[in-house]
Amino acid sequence: DNIAELKDRWLTGRSSTSSTPLSPATVYKHLNVVRKALDAAVAAHIIQISPAASVSSPSLKKRDEQRALDADEIRVLVEACCGTRYDVAVRFAIATGLRQAELLSLRWKDIDHDRGLLYCLGSKSKNSRRAIELSPETIRLLRIHKADQLGRRLMLGPLWQDSGLVFPSSIGTPWARRIFYRDYKKVVSKSDITDPESVHWHTLRH
Repeated sequence: DNIAELKDRWLTGRSSTSSTPLSPATVYKHLNVVRKALDAAVAAHIIQISPAASVSSPSLKKRDEQRALDADEIRVLVEACCGTRYDVAVRFAIATGLRQAELLSLRWKDIDHDRGLLYCLGSKSKNSRRAIELSPETIRLLRIHKADQLGRRLMLGPLWQDSGLVFPSSIGTPWARRIFYRDYKKVVSKSDITDPESVHWHTLRH
């Protein structure tokens, strides 16, 4: 009962440490820590039954599109993407807030490295363009990514089909959106992030 009450206090902001309600995702993580500690106590025969066994986790499904990653979750996600084709794409999306469609249609000509600006289509009309300021670290990331892409292009030779895209397929052609998202979700599901099913590409924009 005490743990169920603690969960309710976290969600409503009535805990002794904070008057601000915690998000369901944060409470989800806190309860997992409590469960692991109590499960260890059961395994060590300190207690017979975990008092957290009957306490349900808060539902995260209603927050899928609104979920925002905290600093620790971003670190976990970036680490999971390291060494995969999503390494630069995810870090770039977190830095710029680009939608998936914007990311996959982005071309090198849309980036002004010297001024640190990215130009992409706006949401009001097909002809409108908006400028996004890029940090020096993001520009450095892009320069490294472009050099790596050039290396792959030289390695593949005539197999490479240059499209001018910043994030193309493995042979330079447009990266199919369905495949891109499917494989992105596979990377997320293998990470240690809480409730990976709720981490959509749109989540990176919050």
